[in-house]
Amino acid sequence: MVNFKQRPRAHIIADLSVNYLERFFLKEGHVVERPQSGNDYGYDLTVRTFKESRYESGPIYVQLKATDKLPLIAEEALISFAIGRDDIDLWQDELNTVILVIYDARLEKAYWLHARDYISATSFAKDYKTVNVHIPISQIISEAAVQLIVEKKRISIAGYIDYSKKIDK
Repeated sequence: MVNFKQRPRAHIIADLSVNYLERFFLKEGHVVERPQSGNDYGYDLTVRTFKESRYESGPIYVQLKATDKLPLIAEEALISFAIGRDDIDLWQDELNTVILVIYDARLEKAYWLHARDYISATSFAKDYKTVNVHIPISQIISEAAVQLIVEKKRISIAGYIDYSKKIDK
């Protein structure tokens, strides 16, 4: 008998998390792209949005994390997930919208966090290597959540365009 390599559970649930999230954005008429090289450098997906079938400027970057055991705290009202400083620094400097999505493979549900909103409302120790981000269990990925995420992106882009126009004057 040939001893073939086994596919780790972590790879399976990572793929399931991508598939789960893709469906919500695709149903709303958007395009979801996976990195071509297989290396994501911090972002697992790029979402291109459309309004009334017309392409919109500015992508949404998605970092996905998948787990079989959702780490809950605060009487199971919050998900507490460790994120490295490299990711926080990347999100903080990113001009485009970034969301973190935690996929619970056991329950087949995902939860999201708008990175810029979280970072601006949180203080981090100067020498941290990781930080536990807290996502309310109510922030479940759904059609309404996708619409809210896209709207937050539109507001961010509109603010950038308004700022650029002021600079050009």
